Amino acid sequence: MVLLTKAGPYTNNEQKQNKMFSLFNKNKIEEQDFYFLKNVICILPTKWDFLIKQINSRFIIGKCKNKLYGKGFYNLVLNREYYDYSNYKYPELVTLSGIYIWNKKKREYVEVQLYISFGTIIGYYFNSKYKHLDWCKVRLTTLKENTHANHSNGKKAFIENLLHKLSPEELKLIDIGDINELEIGGNTYYTIRNLNDGDYIAINNIGEVFIITHSPFEVKQLSTSIKAFLNKHRGY
Repeated sequence: MVLLTKAGPYTNNEQKQNKMFSLFNKNKIEEQDFYFLKNVICILPTKWDFLIKQINSRFIIGKCKNKLYGKGFYNLVLNREYYDYSNYKYPELVTLSGIYIWNKKKREYVEVQLYISFGTIIGYYFNSKYKHLDWCKVRLTTLKENTHANHSNGKKAFIENLLHKLSPEELKLIDIGDINELEIGGNTYYTIRNLNDGDYIAINNIGEVFIITHSPFEVKQLSTSIKAFLNKHRGY
């Protein structure tokens, strides 16, 4: 087992990128988060080693609490324009649960979960403090790899349509590995970008693009098609 002693090294450009991101997004990701995620991957079976290269500050540019699932659940904010690690030979969603690490303060094992979509890490569960972890005492006898289809037939058709309609460059601009189906006012929307704090860019069944905000709650149309939206808002 090889454990890391730090989350880096990071280049000056990577450090600047993280600092710039924190100015615009309170859900910044820190060096200790990278250290934690890399160490978790290091203790997993070697089949998951490919995830290590994804844990870098150019690709993972933030994290936000997943309020839908509760305390300890986090979504990762990914920069797919830097690099898209998606591999559609992998399942839409794999949950790695039953990863236990010793908490020195609580004197008990605490659980970690990782969430992987199409071969890309998209989130994790951890409800404790990093500083209390003893990385020399881990337990993987309860490790479970759960594969989820995690979509309705409508969502599956929506994803297949996007893969057919959009170019590889355009696919990098959306969170295709983390699409959620929302029912609002009798209408179905599919999220293509998490804007954090419960706000989303989403598409309806006929391809119109909307922004969905929770405070105040509002569904506002932005464009009549995904291609038109991406061409107009490439930096969104």
